[in-house]
Amino acid sequence: MIRAQKISKRYQQGSMSITALEEVSFDIPSGQTLAIIGPSGSGKTTLLSIMAGLEQPSSGTVYINDTALSMLDEKALSQFRAQQIGIVFQQFHLMPHLSALENVCLALELLGQANTLERARSALAAVGLEHRQNHLPSQLSGGERQRTAIARAMVVEPSLLFADEPSGNLDAKTGSAVMDLLFQLTEDQHKTLVLVTHNTELAAQCNRVFQLEGGRIVE
Repeated sequence: MIRAQKISKRYQQGSMSITALEEVSFDIPSGQTLAIIGPSGSGKTTLLSIMAGLEQPSSGTVYINDTALSMLDEKALSQFRAQQIGIVFQQFHLMPHLSALENVCLALELLGQANTLERARSALAAVGLEHRQNHLPSQLSGGERQRTAIARAMVVEPSLLFADEPSGNLDAKTGSAVMDLLFQLTEDQHKTLVLVTHNTELAAQCNRVFQLEGGRIVE
């Protein structure tokens, strides 16, 4: 599903070069759940962003389903990401002027797919929000907003799901319920999940755990 070959990322700060990742390599088979842990600033989100094609590595290549992301131009990469990858962010990133239903529909409309309303309603029902579909994000609780974001990520039926601290803005009880839902949907729909988290107990629920240390991965 995912193959990372010698991924490095360096940032320039004035005259200094900061290394966030140093020749990171790994394989993630289809259907596996993987957690990436490490302290703040260790490069977890950078690695996830590179795997999702949101950021370019300084060197190295990421393959998803044998497609090298570095070989795609910006338009092709955006299309590939929309079709193959679902992303759940800590900050939700919902469109504030759109209802929950419209936010989920948007992911399908961008791909020009049919039956958007029917599929969006089904996705919201899967996360228990069929009764809140016409509410704006400001009218939803934090947990409901994150469940809407999960529905948006899952509605296009991606083979791969990335989640960046998806419970980070939620209280412990709500966060636990949201993560239980995410793991259940991942298992039921046979998705591959890559989770970035500070929570070691949450990470332990995944098949594998990578810890970032000094820009390198320790399994």
